[in-house]
Amino acid sequence: MYGPPGCGKTYIASAAAAEASKLGLEVKFLEITISNVLSKWVGEAEQHVTYACNRAKECAPCVVFLDEIDALGGRRTGSDDEKWAKRLVNVFLTELTAGAKSKVLWIAATNQPWLVDPALRRPGRFNKLVYVPLPNESAREAIFKLHTKSIKSIDNIDFANLTQQTDGYSGADIESICRRATDIPLEAALEGKPARNVTCDDFNTAINATPRSTVPWFRLAKSEVMKSGEGELFRALLADAEKYGMVT
Repeated sequence: MYGPPGCGKTYIASAAAAEASKLGLEVKFLEITISNVLSKWVGEAEQHVTYACNRAKECAPCVVFLDEIDALGGRRTGSDDEKWAKRLVNVFLTELTAGAKSKVLWIAATNQPWLVDPALRRPGRFNKLVYVPLPNESAREAIFKLHTKSIKSIDNIDFANLTQQTDGYSGADIESICRRATDIPLEAALEGKPARNVTCDDFNTAINATPRSTVPWFRLAKSEVMKSGEGELFRALLADAEKYGMVT
């Protein structure tokens, strides 16, 4: 999975295991943290990768989620300074091929798909590229409702209006808006003003104070994808970059 940051790629991966459980399958969910794999010592990162892959096969059937795969499976170049990175990618490719028939579903995520080695995208490794875009209107409304359902001191909120104002915002941006809006009455009360509920005006203030965090990412993504020569592969990303990369 690839796409702008803050759009729920990690949640989608964990949901895959949960959905399998609903079908009556006892599927475990394992998450590999890049910080626990990479090492400054020669050969240790490769050992960590082999251990993680063996552990996944032992826990099968399972879903294994690997975030920031670009840090583990970056493009191999001819630079002698990056020999350690080549070895790491080679070990990972070998382990994925060896475990192709095991009951392990590997799901990886990245905010920088242009950095991932193409060999990881061939059949037998990561078979599908899934673009996770910004939330659409219905998704944004659901996110607003999710992050406000536990707030008791809140007036009637026009969620339709909020979703119209937040086109181009990520799920993480909307979560931040909700936190900021609910803090406004609290901060006023701490200054000695009368206690009051959270209002639509508070949400409007929070939206105006929260920039779209994905705008710089879309600008960078467009530049890097064009450099990589894989524009056709990332057509959906480029289309969104044209739409949201110029938003101010």
